[in-house]
Amino acid sequence: MHSVQGASMNAASLDPRLLSDYAWSAWASLGVPGWDRGTFAACVDVEALILFTATIDGLDPRLRQEALSWCVSNIDLISRSRIGGLLRNEGASQDGRWQGFASTLSALTKRPWPQAAGPAERIEVRPVGVRADDPQALALRTRGLMGATSRSEIVRALLLNEPGARVGMRELLEETGFTRKSASDALGGLELAGVVRSSRVGNAARFELRGRASLDDLLGPLPRVRESQRLLLRVTCALLRAAQDLQNASERVAHVESVRVASEIEKVIQAARPGRAADTDSLESIVTWCRGGLERALEPGD
Repeated sequence: MHSVQGASMNAASLDPRLLSDYAWSAWASLGVPGWDRGTFAACVDVEALILFTATIDGLDPRLRQEALSWCVSNIDLISRSRIGGLLRNEGASQDGRWQGFASTLSALTKRPWPQAAGPAERIEVRPVGVRADDPQALALRTRGLMGATSRSEIVRALLLNEPGARVGMRELLEETGFTRKSASDALGGLELAGVVRSSRVGNAARFELRGRASLDDLLGPLPRVRESQRLLLRVTCALLRAAQDLQNASERVAHVESVRVASEIEKVIQAARPGRAADTDSLESIVTWCRGGLERALEPGD
């Protein structure tokens, strides 16, 4: 791994318009009205998108209300346990924006949400349907088949890899956010059903889909961009939180903290992409990587 270089947190800024466009386009792919739903090219990660929307809460009040309406209308398509897992994997609690967002969802859905705290916002929600036919809504189709479970998330993750690719447990845990026991149980059930095949490479188990062509026919079409949106949004949120935390810090404190933030984020990226060349060894390169992923998700198809 390269040594991580520091930089001012000013370099970690991301265009608010890009963040808003990403969120609107992703939600439109799930059924939220008011945006061109044909502008998203990646597979929407439902829980990661919910956390991201809470993080950029102040950018667009209408986006917040539409996202809350979708969540209330389609609660059975959301895995609250996965949201809890994604939060735990970040190693720290979200800030008050998520806690308030979760508190509002708890009040609206009458169900507990991870880390809900503080007063709930009183808003008027309206029914929002889902659109599951677009390639970007692959997660909704796997959940329609298997529920909002670890099984459906594992199948989604494996489908987004190249045919024949064998994926390790660590990568699946990073992507899905479920516990090792939950993922192991799900993989055991999928293997019993003949959907997944396991093999060993050295001391590590690796997993691949069986009957890939049949699954492509059943759950396709697949999105054009198959990069992990969970990883992309995790890094984006980490950059945004760090930039906010240090906006009033001295230059020396900001520099020291930038080194720490960049080092932590690089470890996250490398853990999710084992064996790939390191291209995120400085804060500037992480921001560039993040911006590129957001822009690729919004690139129109041919």
